[in-house]
Amino acid sequence: MSIVDQRAASGIVASLSSYVATATLAVLGAQAVIVTFILDKRDHLGFFYALSVIGFVILVASIFVGGKGVNEIAEAGALGIWKTKTEGKKFAWQSVLALIGVAIVAASATTGRDKPDRTNAQYLQISRQIADVTGSLRQAQSQVTSLQAKVVSLQTRIGRLEQQKPDR
Repeated sequence: MSIVDQRAASGIVASLSSYVATATLAVLGAQAVIVTFILDKRDHLGFFYALSVIGFVILVASIFVGGKGVNEIAEAGALGIWKTKTEGKKFAWQSVLALIGVAIVAASATTGRDKPDRTNAQYLQISRQIADVTGSLRQAQSQVTSLQAKVVSLQTRIGRLEQQKPDR
């Protein structure tokens, strides 16, 4: 393989590592969204916290290992040696760690129990309050009707008394 081909292959390997690191960063961003959702919608989260931390550490380790691999290739390239493989298979480890991290982050999204639906409880409470107010309103309407009848009765009695009263 010519030196130009070796240099190109070395650049491709480093670029692939960069792409894996970029995807890993995207998964870390998705993990932030998952954390926000889970904290809002679920409780009993001990297992979730553990998986989230483990997933985060593994994803960061993937980026670190890939960076070490790119650094190794760059240092060799500076010496005129164009490598496509690293000692300890750093790029393979980067990919494996990234996949494990993705799986753990995905698994963390399934942990915890759903929080009770507060909306339903609030609806029931408001329904009870409306029923209480409705009962009180009906009772007040009954009292108003009774008082109106008494007023009519008193007006009738006053009218009769005024008719019986002698003129002065």
